[in-house]
Amino acid sequence: MKKLLTIIDMQYDFVMPKGKLSLNCPQIVKPANVFVREHANKFDHILATRDDHIEPEYTECKYSDEAKKFPIHCEVGTQGHKWLIKMPANKVSWLGKKDNSMWHASANIDGTGNANVPLKWNPAEWEMVLFGVASDICVAYAMDGFLKRGYSVTVLTDLCKGLFKEMDAVANETYVDYLKSGQLRLITSTQFTKENKGK
Repeated sequence: MKKLLTIIDMQYDFVMPKGKLSLNCPQIVKPANVFVREHANKFDHILATRDDHIEPEYTECKYSDEAKKFPIHCEVGTQGHKWLIKMPANKVSWLGKKDNSMWHASANIDGTGNANVPLKWNPAEWEMVLFGVASDICVAYAMDGFLKRGYSVTVLTDLCKGLFKEMDAVANETYVDYLKSGQLRLITSTQFTKENKGK
């Protein structure tokens, strides 16, 4: 199986203590960077999702209710929008989001408008490996979309952080059937390293 690494919303406003919508999890930044540095060559492609918000579009948005739940965050051009993971020079696509879900029609890949993330990866050939924030919102949406489209999904739980629930709770409450079938796996980055040693 080929592997796609999806890194979700590792931005200042979500991760760092002074972020506008902070999960206060700076401790995952270093191990996440180490993981990407050491394992980028094991992935056939990397998809990085990030919030790309601007005022007044965010607060006046008619197609998403995100502004009703959360203050504006990850504003383009501000420190809050800053990406915290050092990425490899190639085989990376950037997915910009205006809504919690990467599957929303407002999402785009590499600045190109797109409705529902035009996946070029065949579910029979690709495994999706995910990590990022927040476990119970954007990571859950990404995981849900991949699973429902038939992909095998592995989530690196130690490189995730939730707003209200951590990934183990999210998966065991809502995705038990996927866990039982093996289509969804929850492992740590250390386990991933052991499984892929020498590959």
